[in-house]
Amino acid sequence: RRPVFSALSAVYPKADWLPRILRGKTLLQNLSMSPEQGYFNSMTWFSPAMKQVLYREPVRAALKGYQAFSVMQRYFDRTRGWDPLSRIQYVDVKTYLVDDILTKVDRASMAHSLEVRVPLLDHEVMELAARIPSRFKLRQGGGKYIFKQMLRDLVPAEAMNRPKMGFSIPLAQWFRGELKPMFEERMFTKQSFVSDIMDTEVIRGWWSHHQRGLRDYAYHLWALLVLESWGQRFMRRSD
Repeated sequence: RRPVFSALSAVYPKADWLPRILRGKTLLQNLSMSPEQGYFNSMTWFSPAMKQVLYREPVRAALKGYQAFSVMQRYFDRTRGWDPLSRIQYVDVKTYLVDDILTKVDRASMAHSLEVRVPLLDHEVMELAARIPSRFKLRQGGGKYIFKQMLRDLVPAEAMNRPKMGFSIPLAQWFRGELKPMFEERMFTKQSFVSDIMDTEVIRGWWSHHQRGLRDYAYHLWALLVLESWGQRFMRRSD
């Protein structure tokens, strides 16, 4: 099946203005890969091909072929023989949960003198959930089936059934508005930290495409802006 999906992804039109989850080309590309690589691809913004053109030669040489996927791969290797959902959940717990979600919550809460506790991550709850067969965790394409059934008499239906709401911010429009001058002033100057390690012309191309609405590069641009701010603060403090 993978060669078929790979061929389809090559000819399928790109819909880069759509959210990632709605882009058919991205889905076909993921289906053409191994389950592990496809999952990693769905979780990252910078593909290996993008990083290959973005990094300057000294950076590529220093990396010596290192691929970020190797971090997930070693956890996937521990789960061989498990069902796909259990494998993904295990990798999520070991990577995305601790290195992204919990890290951000901890830093944001501690900055405001708050101590956050997550009851659902109690080790006994986690161990019980891990023993539940995957067929009971999903129902008609929806998640948290058992959890919702347990709470249906305690939580109003309108809250239980509403779409999941994250904490996303309107980055795409901010980069065409309020953040536009900040990004250009910091990124496209000779003093830029990022320009020492990455190809500014590639970044200019992404910036131009985003400004013209040809592709949504909001999260890529945000990552670059944060890296630039970090570099100026910590790597060039002595300048």
